[in-house]
Formats: sequence, C-alpha cells, structure tokens
Amino acid sequence: LRPLDIPEEVVLTQALRSPNLRDFMKLDGFWSIAEIRDNGAARVLTDHLGVKPVYYWAEHNIFCSEIQPMFQLAPAPEFDEIYLSNCIKFGYDYSGRT
Repeated sequence: LRPLDIPEEVVLTQALRSPNLRDFMKLDGFWSIAEIRDNGAARVLTDHLGVKPVYYWAEHNIFCSEIQPMFQLAPAPEFDEIYLSNCIKFGYDYSGRT
C-alpha cells in the first residue's frame, strides 16, 4: 500500500528502479506495466497473480493491457473465431493453437 499523498507515477518509478524490482512486492491490486527502454528493449510486468493481462502484438511491437487500444495504432488482424470461442468458454484452447 502507498500513502495517498504520493502520486502513483512516483511509486511506480521507484518500484522500477528498485533492486530486483523488490518494491513491486509492496504494490497491491491488479496492474500491468510495460517499460520501453532507450535501446528499444522492453520490460513487462504484471500483478503477482497475473490477473491483469498484458498483450503483445509482435508484428507491430505493441504492448497493451487491453486489446482495443492496440487497434487504434494498427489495423486489427483476422481473428480465429474458434480459438476465441474456446478461450471464452473453457478459459483456454484445447487444440493447442495460439
């Protein structure tokens, strides 16, 4: 938990700079963060339980915690309707496709 008088971006910046990202263990809730470094490398983090998803669109090198905003940057690809329906119904695709 953080004191209410400290802005969220300050808390996150401190956590990103902490040794071995230790300060992320102090954060509570559902969150995901993508940090793009000056050399183009990315560091992607999510909450301890992995509740908040992180999506990566390799073709366009886009990270996002929600799918819709990615399509504002690039046209939406064709989706595999069977794969998506399996994920919605069962929580995964039993055929092994990704």
